[in-house]
Amino acid sequence: MGRKKYIGEILVEEGLVKPEHLKEALGEQKKQIGQILIDKGYLQAEDLDKALKVQVGIARSEKYAAYLRGTLVFLLVVVAALAVQFLRVNAQASFLERLGDGSLSVEEVRKIISEPGAPHKMEALRSIDNYTPSEREELLKKALQSKLWYVRLYAVMFTQKKGNVRFVPHLIPLTLQKEEPVVRFAAGEALEKITGVPNGTNFNAWLNYAKLQKMKVSVPKDPAAP
Repeated sequence: MGRKKYIGEILVEEGLVKPEHLKEALGEQKKQIGQILIDKGYLQAEDLDKALKVQVGIARSEKYAAYLRGTLVFLLVVVAALAVQFLRVNAQASFLERLGDGSLSVEEVRKIISEPGAPHKMEALRSIDNYTPSEREELLKKALQSKLWYVRLYAVMFTQKKGNVRFVPHLIPLTLQKEEPVVRFAAGEALEKITGVPNGTNFNAWLNYAKLQKMKVSVPKDPAAP
């Protein structure tokens, strides 16, 4: 924005007063320059009014231009924010589509299951059937070790459905989780179906089963720990 024009500048630019008369009036300035020029007969009152209107018009134009610039910047920020949001929504939709049809990599699904703060865990768990048996086994093992009880519970139920004996070493430690009885009970049910050892039996019975099958079981030091 340019500086505000003085009334004397406008009077000269509009041809309403001569430069030398303005210079003379400025040298004697004890009151407003316009009044001095009128008193000296160099300027008519109506011409001063015209110059003042020009001065006000310039000020308004500059103020309006500044308003337009501010509005334009605001609109550009809004458009950029909407564009970013659109890209995020589009990426999210694409991600969920890939998650649903099993086209996410095993590493991507493993990350969703493993990280406590990652969203779409249930979708990731439900997509496990889309992968190969070895990939499915890897993802289920990771889910059984999750810090979130509902992830472990879903994995236990899925494991029971599949009846894969290789999950026994991962199910046994879950039967010791005193703070999560629903997970503990579900793990016992899954073990009964897979091993044939009745649920509610002595914990050592499952350990003995695992030992006979030459399976290594890692029992947590704190049975209540997730």
